[in-house]
Amino acid sequence: MKKLVLSLMVMVLAVTNINAQDDLSFTADVTYGSGFISNGIIWVDGSVAMPSFAVGYKLADDLSFSALYWAVINQNDVQGYDNPEDASGHVTEWDIFVDLVYTGSEDYVLGVGWAYYDFPNLDDDTTDVYASIGFSKVALSPKLTVLYDIDGANKGGHAKLDVSKTFTLEKDKPSFTVFGQIGWADTSYADAYFSDDGKSDQTL
Repeated sequence: MKKLVLSLMVMVLAVTNINAQDDLSFTADVTYGSGFISNGIIWVDGSVAMPSFAVGYKLADDLSFSALYWAVINQNDVQGYDNPEDASGHVTEWDIFVDLVYTGSEDYVLGVGWAYYDFPNLDDDTTDVYASIGFSKVALSPKLTVLYDIDGANKGGHAKLDVSKTFTLEKDKPSFTVFGQIGWADTSYADAYFSDDGKSDQTL
């Protein structure tokens, strides 16, 4: 399935960088969304709350570790439920991400990681391993991530290219970011989610 999708997210609560010591940090965040779209697939066609909790640790000057828990809480969509009343307030998806990030170069950032995805209403789960490279000094800050699903019926490879641009209207004033993403999937992964391999999704 190939489609262009639009998504609007509103931050409603953020508590960041509560440092227990210089090398250890904690982050808590709740985002409200008008829907949940991932890899070009509309998972929830209605309002959602997306809480996340993360811990980070600086292993060295140029190497850091992080672990993140993230979830999608369905507000009113009935996908996966027989009765509308059953959907509201239920967790549609929860994920765990574990990352190692290398920042020793001024030109690029390297990362490797492991991700676990659980879908309670579908009684399904899957696991990815991935690697990424980002270029913050290049126009639009491109970041390429290559992932491989190591279990489940959708075992296979997929990739995504992210670009973004942050605009600040005035010094010391709020800013906003424009974000874009294009994805690709191989035949095995595409058969599980899309109609064919190749370009799988676009997001703006």
